[in-house]
Amino acid sequence: MKKALVVSYNIVRDGEEAIPLSIASIMAYVKSDPEYGFKFEVDHLPFNLLVEKENLSEFGNCFKNISLNDYQFIAISCFVWNEYLINPLMKYLRYAGYKNKIILGGSQITYANKEQLRTEYPDCDIFISSYAEKSFLEVLKNEDEKKFYYNSALDFTCVPSPYLTGTLPMEQGHKMIRWETKRGCPFKCSFCAHRNLENGRVHYMQLEKAFSELALFKQKEIKRINVLDPIFNMGNHYLEIMKEIDRLKFTNTNFTYQSKIELLTKRDGSEFLNLIEKTNAHLELGLQTIIPEEYEVIERKNNTKTIEEQLEVLNKRNISFEVSLIYGLPNQTLDSFKRSIEFVQNKGCKKITAWPLMLLKGTPLFFERDKWNLKEEVIGDFDIPVVTSSATFNKDEWFEMEEVAKGLVNNMRL
Repeated sequence: MKKALVVSYNIVRDGEEAIPLSIASIMAYVKSDPEYGFKFEVDHLPFNLLVEKENLSEFGNCFKNISLNDYQFIAISCFVWNEYLINPLMKYLRYAGYKNKIILGGSQITYANKEQLRTEYPDCDIFISSYAEKSFLEVLKNEDEKKFYYNSALDFTCVPSPYLTGTLPMEQGHKMIRWETKRGCPFKCSFCAHRNLENGRVHYMQLEKAFSELALFKQKEIKRINVLDPIFNMGNHYLEIMKEIDRLKFTNTNFTYQSKIELLTKRDGSEFLNLIEKTNAHLELGLQTIIPEEYEVIERKNNTKTIEEQLEVLNKRNISFEVSLIYGLPNQTLDSFKRSIEFVQNKGCKKITAWPLMLLKGTPLFFERDKWNLKEEVIGDFDIPVVTSSATFNKDEWFEMEEVAKGLVNNMRL
């Protein structure tokens, strides 16, 4: 029987699930195959970067209790927060005598240049791009020795629920879980990786599955449900999901949804906000910047008048919301960053978060870095490169932006 080991490096905060939803979905899909347990099986080895970061590069200790060559495949999840570990880990595996196949998947693989993958990750044998459920199963069941790159289209009606199958267990009164009702985003923000999956298509989970999951969440009395959809209030069935949440009376559960402010003006926008008011919901609104020279460059055009009107509506309705911005954008200055903050504050937003710009693999901004003289440095936790200077701001000014961003968080805690 073939065996595979999935290794994941995760950011797990207090009260969160130890297993990421993405990994759990893959595991649930693989375990649903009739041949699972007879012809192949999969183990999962998770590490928490928040707890174990200082020790994770000591691979000998991390894998000392594992007989590596018992596994025909070792699959590693690759994301921007664990990129610094990937090549060193593969080198360790080869040094330790692992002779079988290494698989890489995750956003760092999905958005990388296919032809450069073997150069970037020389110890890897198989790359899985995009949604990995079906591709990973194909490798386990019928690996093609000549094939090094998998990108199989996934039928989302066949993806079982990690929660309903018990792949992602929940205790009674669990503090927080992550949930998805769709994957992908149709918009084209040049800094964002969601736009590239399946050529911008959005894939919807089945309503029946969503309703069954909600019933389980209600039974388990989950305290907080963070919905991962890049934009929740779009498509055909998000209102039906919210009506079901209302019907089940999640009186002790908080939901968070990501949205685009302009979408609140849709013909069903009022109904959406009515349901938000009734269901202990919090909106996370990505704005990024209100400066035209900045939002045009990142293909994230903002209608200032509409944004003003909708923030006023949210305040009048007393709906809980926050707005997120980015610092380090092309054409941005310290002054223009402060003006974006002031705009939001003046419209009554009490919670603002600001994030440093990351040049994610495969995004248009990743390829246009030289055009804007965007320079990256590894600063902060997890060795993630962020843009710290450009043609319009220097490193000292970037540090001032960072202090302003930290001040926003500190003020929210007062």
